[in-house]
Amino acid sequence: MTKVEKKCEQCGTTFLYYHCPDKRRRFCSEVCHQQSRVVRSKRMLALCEECGSSLVCHPSDRKTGRGRYCSRRCASKAVHNRAEMREAHRIRLRRTWQENAHMRLAVLARANSDANPFKGSQAEAIRRKGHATLLLRGYAMLNGGNGKPPTVPEVALIQFLGDTWCWQHTIRTLEKRGSGFPPCYKVDIAHVRLRIAIEVDGLTHMTKKVRVLDAKKEAKLADLGWVVVRVRNVDVIRDIKAVVQRIQSITLQREQEITSHRAC
Repeated sequence: MTKVEKKCEQCGTTFLYYHCPDKRRRFCSEVCHQQSRVVRSKRMLALCEECGSSLVCHPSDRKTGRGRYCSRRCASKAVHNRAEMREAHRIRLRRTWQENAHMRLAVLARANSDANPFKGSQAEAIRRKGHATLLLRGYAMLNGGNGKPPTVPEVALIQFLGDTWCWQHTIRTLEKRGSGFPPCYKVDIAHVRLRIAIEVDGLTHMTKKVRVLDAKKEAKLADLGWVVVRVRNVDVIRDIKAVVQRIQSITLQREQEITSHRAC
């Protein structure tokens, strides 16, 4: 293809382009092309009243109030920023608050009435009874964590598993601060040689927020070559032999994987 010299139909500037029989250029730039479309369609160039970007609209649109914004997003933002819209939103919220006032009063009245079992002289007796029931079921010292002594299920598991397992082992994540990961993770029980981590979870690990953090921790430990086994406090208390059998099967499988890897 050869270069051909041509005159722009919009601004009159001479420009060069590669001649192609199937396609001929009429304008020197995209700006001239858009301006020619505006002229042909009897439209006008305007600025968006919200973001300031250019837009093409008909003169009648400006007279009737349309053609003021470049997109629905800018139009919605401008509408919601109006003082009258903000005032209407405040009025709506105030009306909703007033309509739900009787429900709040009903809840407070029930909390302060004699129907509430935790109010009055019976409250302390009910709490003592509940604590005694939990102690009888073996739920004493189930809240563990950093800086706290081992819980009853953790102590029982370590006694069953043997001396090769350690408590509250620290694993470095090899991540810098600000990466979204802590410098190290601490697991409840660990087998360092086989890289098996056991997490003994209580009821707090059933919440959505903690489950997201647990999944993030498991993914990071898996990248570091660790296998994470999660057991519940309830399962350890009710049937510790089944829990130990499950951990031993994972330990045997892990031992075989390491042996086969070294053989290769």
